[in-house]
Amino acid sequence: MQLFDQHGQPVHLQQFNQQQPANHQEQHGDKQEQHQQEPHKQGDEQPDDKTDHTSDASQQRTAIHAAISGPGVMLHNRSSKPETYFFFDNYWNGNGTAGANFDHPMKSVHLAPRMCKFVSLPESFKGRVQRGNIQPATWVEFQVKASNDGAAHGDISLEQGCDGAATISSTDGTNRSNGFTQDIIKNAPPAAVVERTEHNGSKTKCIASTMGNWSAGPNHAAAEYEKRVVGQKKAYIAGGTGTDDVASHNMCLRVDFY
Repeated sequence: MQLFDQHGQPVHLQQFNQQQPANHQEQHGDKQEQHQQEPHKQGDEQPDDKTDHTSDASQQRTAIHAAISGPGVMLHNRSSKPETYFFFDNYWNGNGTAGANFDHPMKSVHLAPRMCKFVSLPESFKGRVQRGNIQPATWVEFQVKASNDGAAHGDISLEQGCDGAATISSTDGTNRSNGFTQDIIKNAPPAAVVERTEHNGSKTKCIASTMGNWSAGPNHAAAEYEKRVVGQKKAYIAGGTGTDDVASHNMCLRVDFY
């Protein structure tokens, strides 16, 4: 994984300077830290019994914190293809309600596969980040600074569709995380699936909106399927409550798209 700060400058782990990254082993769950293990340097020498096997994870956390330089998100493209992510600030915000912004993104960020970058945002930001700027899409909803505790808060929403997995995590050392990492689109029932037309005319298979919008009404097959394979605890599916909130008191969240 290559980390970049908000100026586009690389932030290296010492181990990454010595070798190319290999496959990662990851573990996800509600409010659990996402762990990554890096392999030992290949060669004739073998680590002795006193090797500190926790140093790699510690170095990675240090690199992530070094890349954070204020309010915003650490954005990570975990997919195998380049992606452009769009940040949408809400038009208005109320008590538990918001005016979703569909047509005026605040900014966009392009990431190559496996790349991670810090994205600076104003403390007033309340909205979402998604792949591209077309619906249906998985929404990572968050605010940078809540009025009650000054922390960043976020969650995953599938109400406007699903174009892939996503997780949201704290970066303040509290090790909170929520969302899902599995591909739920490939086995979705036909009644729950739609094709999204991209700007270049290509088609992308997605799960339809469970709440409906200007293009179609609520898709009940999508809602029932996502309740079964993801569950309301990990993502908002069709309104309601019960989805875990992730808070980070340094006003910076980590967002991973798969």
